Amino acid sequence: MLRYRGKKKVIDRVKELDAFPKVPEDEVTYYLDSNLVFKFVPDVDMDEKLRINIDMTVAMPCSNIGADILDSTSQSVFGFEVVPTDVDTTFETIKTFQYSVKELERPISHSKGSHGVPGVFFKYDMAALKVKVYQERENVLQFTLRLFSIIGGIYIVVGFLNTIVLTVKTALLHKAAPMAVAQKQMYNTKMHGQKNPLLVTPDLSVPVELVKP
Repeated sequence: MLRYRGKKKVIDRVKELDAFPKVPEDEVTYYLDSNLVFKFVPDVDMDEKLRINIDMTVAMPCSNIGADILDSTSQSVFGFEVVPTDVDTTFETIKTFQYSVKELERPISHSKGSHGVPGVFFKYDMAALKVKVYQERENVLQFTLRLFSIIGGIYIVVGFLNTIVLTVKTALLHKAAPMAVAQKQMYNTKMHGQKNPLLVTPDLSVPVELVKP
C-alpha cells in the first residue's frame, strides 16, 4: 500500500507527459556561465617541490597562578595527506595543494605498557593522484542553433495561427454578409478585367478621356 504523497499540480503532470523538452528559464545563463570540472589524473611530475612552513607557538604560564599536577608525557602525531591540485582557468593556471589533517594523541606510560618516544611528530603522505580543475563552457554554436530553432518554431506557430484566423474570418464573412462579399468580388474582377487602351491599340493618338481612369 502506497502512502499519500500529496496532490500533483496540473503543470507537473503536463511536463511529465510532454514529449518535447522545453527550454528552461535560465537557458542563456546556462550557456554564459562556466562550470568547474574536477578530474583525477595520475601525478607524473617528479620534480615538483612541496613547501612546508611550520610555525609553533608555546604559551608561557602566568607567574601569579600555580597548580600542582603530576608530570606526564605524551606522543602527538599529526598526519597530513597532501593532494596536488592544478587549477586551469581562462586567464591563468595555478598549481596548489589540498591538505587533510589527522591528529592522534596518546599518553606515554611505561608502567601501563604504553611505550614510545614523547614528542610531536608530523607525517606527510603524498597522494599518487592529482586533482585537475578546469573550466568547461558550452559550445557557442550549439547555443546559436538552439536559439534559431526557437525563433523558427515561433515563426511557424504565428503563421499557422494567422492562417486559422484568416480562414475563420472569411467563413464568417461569407455567412454573415454574402452580398457584401459578392460585391467585393465583382469589384475586384472589374478592376482586374479592365484593360488600358494604350496597351491594346497600336495607335498612340488616343483621346485623353480614355487614358484617364
